[in-house]
Parts: sequence; structure tokens; C-alpha cells
Amino acid sequence: MDNLAYTKWIHDSTVNIEKDLLQDKDRRLAINDKNGLLSSYNHLSEYYLKKDRKLSKKYAEELLNVATELNSELAQLRALKRLVHLSSKEDIRKYSEEYFLINDSLNASNLRAKNRFAKIKYDEERKQKEIVDLEAQNTMQAMETRQVRTRSWIGVLAGILVILGLFFLLYYFRQRQKKHEIREVHKTESRISKVIHDELANDIFNIMSILEPVAPIPVIDKLEMIYLRTRDISRENREIDTGEDYVDYLKAILSNNTPDDSKLIVSGENSVNWDKLQEEMKIVIYRVLQELMINMKKHSGAKLVAISFVVKNKTLSIRYSDNGCGTTWKPSKKGNGLQNVQNRISSLNGKITFESEKEKGFKVDMQIPV
Repeated sequence: MDNLAYTKWIHDSTVNIEKDLLQDKDRRLAINDKNGLLSSYNHLSEYYLKKDRKLSKKYAEELLNVATELNSELAQLRALKRLVHLSSKEDIRKYSEEYFLINDSLNASNLRAKNRFAKIKYDEERKQKEIVDLEAQNTMQAMETRQVRTRSWIGVLAGILVILGLFFLLYYFRQRQKKHEIREVHKTESRISKVIHDELANDIFNIMSILEPVAPIPVIDKLEMIYLRTRDISRENREIDTGEDYVDYLKAILSNNTPDDSKLIVSGENSVNWDKLQEEMKIVIYRVLQELMINMKKHSGAKLVAISFVVKNKTLSIRYSDNGCGTTWKPSKKGNGLQNVQNRISSLNGKITFESEKEKGFKVDMQIPV
């Protein structure tokens, strides 16, 4: 209410607010509202400044007393400034000295406050700078940690690549060695075949020709049997055609080793892309099937032989079966033609299984990666 009346008077100096200001001052006195009295005495002193100087001075003095009691330096300065303007010459000096003393004290307090604020501001800025520096340091450490981790991963990956490279080279050289061994075996077999045919078989034939007029017929017959056996051995180990006519060549050897009273069934041979198979693989397949057919011809007495070819999931499956007398052969036995079959398939990283019982036929299942 005091502020409302004062604001009306500020807006229109002709408005009479004396009653309102006095009522509000009395109410504050009644409830001992000393902080509120600072406002009331100041408004009354200003209101009476041009109307009644004595009353204006009286309320300025009341303002000074309450301000001194409350130790409100700003209110004291406001009262002293008013009293200097309203007092006689005798009191002006006293009020002036008191004004300057309080003003200096207030300025000193303000300066201390400013200095304290400046220190707080400086400390806060320094703290913020330290925080920023610490964050930057943490960021750099995190980056260095990531770089170290990245270098570690690169080192691990490089090590893995080196190991994989070594394994690949080892695998490559091992496969090349296997291919080389297969080719060398094939060359040796071909060389033996040539020697048997060109030298041994011819020598036996020449002896037969010389002895035929004088030797008994049984002797000549035995020499002829030896000659035929050497010729068969030569044919079995002769050079293999792995070119475009490989399939026909393979079927021919299978047919030639089938007894006259037996039947051969071959299926699926045309489903295999023989041109994409390596030469070493063709040689092994030829020798394995040749070995099985020779084994069947010599020992089995089979009347029906079936051979099938199937390519699935990058694997060539070759299935051999006959209805012969079977065998009790086990892979652990050495020096056997079937052991040679197993060794040849193993050289291609393939798998082979034998199924046979006495008088129940013979079956071979071969799985070769292609």
C-alpha cells in the first residue's frame, strides 16, 4: 500500500497521498517492521521535501536512526544526503563528515566484494580451464589408448595373416609334393611297362621262336603263358591318356578287364566334367578302378560289376560293387592291391570305405574332393 501510494504520487505530484503514507507508517510501527519503516520514512521525507522542510528533515532523521540501528549503509547515505540538503550550516559539516565516512566504508566494502567476486570469478575460470585441460588430456589419452588398441589389433591380424599364409604355403607345397609323387609313380609305372614290353616280352618271344622246333609242347605253352603275363603287366602299367579321350580310355580299360562271362554296368560317367579335373586325379582314378577290376578278375568270380559316378557338393563319389565271392581283407594288411587302392585315394585327400563279406560280394565307396 505504501509503494502504491508513492507510485501514484511519482506519476502525478498533485495527488494527495499524505494520509496513505502516514497510515502505512503507523501500521509498520505497530508491528515493529523496521525494514518497512526505512521505506515509509524515505517516502515521507521525499513527499514533504517541497511541502514542509521540517517534516522532511524529521523523517530523514527517523530514517537515519532506523538505518543506523539496522546497519543499512545505503539507507544511511540516503538519509544523510537528505539531511545535508535540509540542515543548517552548523549541522551540514557533521552530516557531511558522517556521509563521507560511511560512503568510504561502503566503497571499501564494495571494493572488497568486487575483489572477492573477482577472485571467485578467477578461481572459477581457472577451475573451468583445469576442467577443459583435464578433458582434453582425457581425450588425448583415450585417443592414444585407441591407437594402441588399434595397433595391437593390426599386429594380431598381421600375425593371423602370417600364420594363415604359412599354413597356405605349407598346404600348397604339400599338395604340390603329392602331385609330384603321383606323377613320379606314373612315370615309373610307364617306364616299367615299356621295359617289360620292349625287353622282357621280346626276349621271351625270341626264346619261344628258337625253342619251338625242338622243345616239347608243354614247355612252349608255359613260355607262352609267361609271355602273355608279361604283356598283361605291360598293358596294366602303360602310359595313361588324360586328355579329351580320357572317359573313353577309362571305359575301355574297365571293359577289357571284365571277363567274358561277366557283365559290366557303368553309369554317371558323363555327368562328371573331366576337363576340369587335374591330371593327377585322373591318373589315380584310372589306376584305382583298374586295380579293382584286376582284383575282381583274378579273385572274385563276379558275374555282375557296377560302377557309378556322382558329383555333389564339390565331391566326386565313385561307387564300385560286384556280386563275387567277397573278401575278409582289412586295410591294416600290407602288400595288397587293395592297400594300394586305399593309398592312392588318400593321396587325393579322399576317403574310401570297403564293404564285403564272404560269398556276399564286394563294395567300395570313394569320396574325392574336386
